[in-house]
Amino acid sequence: MGQTFRKLFDTFFGNTEMRVVMLGLDAAGKTTVLYKLHIGEVLSTVPTIGKL
Repeated sequence: MGQTFRKLFDTFFGNTEMRVVMLGLDAAGKTTVLYKLHIGEVLSTVPTIGKL
């Protein structure tokens, strides 16, 4: 699915640098998606608790 979006963006925007803002609920998988897009594999992560 990620490659489909990648090909679509490359078709429309070429190789221009883009910035993406990811918003979502706690434990929604935002970090997992970013790791998958950046390094190409899913890593197990520890949920962030926030400020203590």
